[in-house]
Amino acid sequence: MRAYDPFARGPFPVGVRTLELARGGRSLPVELWYPATDEYAGKDLAEATRDRYELIPGFPFVWQEAVRDATPRRGRHALVAFSHGYGGHRRQSTFLCTHLASHGYVVAAMDHTGNTMLEVVQGVMTLRSGGTLPHPDTVLREFVVLRPADVSFAIDHLLGTDGLVDADRIGMAGHSFGGWTTLTTTARDRRIRATSPTTSRDSSRISRVRGARAPRLIYWTPPFGARVRPECGSRARAGRRAGRSRPSS
Repeated sequence: MRAYDPFARGPFPVGVRTLELARGGRSLPVELWYPATDEYAGKDLAEATRDRYELIPGFPFVWQEAVRDATPRRGRHALVAFSHGYGGHRRQSTFLCTHLASHGYVVAAMDHTGNTMLEVVQGVMTLRSGGTLPHPDTVLREFVVLRPADVSFAIDHLLGTDGLVDADRIGMAGHSFGGWTTLTTTARDRRIRATSPTTSRDSSRISRVRGARAPRLIYWTPPFGARVRPECGSRARAGRRAGRSRPSS
C-alpha cells in the first residue's frame, strides 16, 4: 500500500454542481465539489469532459478539474466550507477545492453576493460612467455581518439535503477576507471543528478572533517587498523548547 500523500491528487474522480440558494433577498449560489463514482475516473482531468464555466458574462470560459453533475460517491463525507476574499468569487480556488474533493471531501464555496468580482467589475463601470459607489468602509461593515451568516446558512442547507455530508466532520477554509470569515464563523458556529484560513496580512491579529477555538492552521503571506524576520521572543523560545522535548521517532 502506498503511503498517503496529501499533496498528490487523491484517488477519487471529482464531480461539481451549482446550488442556487437565496438568503434574505440575496442570491447565494454555492459551488459544490465532491468525490464522484468510478465511472468518471479520468474524465475530470480530460480536456473534452472537464467542466467549463463563464466567470463573468462576456469573458472567456474557464475550466476546472471536475465533471459537471457527476454522480456522487455513496456515503457521508467530511465537509469543508470555503470563503472567498474581498472581491473574489466562489470558484477562485478550484485548484484547492477539486484537490480536496479528490481526497474524499465535499467542498462548498458560496458567492458572498455583493462582495464578489462581479460587483467590482460593475463598480468600475459605474465610476467610468460618472456614477458613485458606497465608501469601502460601508461595504466592509455590511459584510462583516453577512459573510459568517452566509456560511452557516450554506451548512444548514447541506445538512438538510441528501445525506452527502457528515455533520460531525465539518471544517472551513478561506482566503484573505475569507480567512477572517473562517475564524469568525468558527467562533459563532460550533459545528465547525477545524479551520485553515489563508490570509494576506496581519496574521497575528486575525488569529486572535474572539471565540475561535477550533484547531487552525494559518497561512500568511507578507506584504510585497516586506522583510520577514524569523520568529523571536517568547514564541520562538517556546517552539525551541517544544522541539527539544519532542520524542524521537
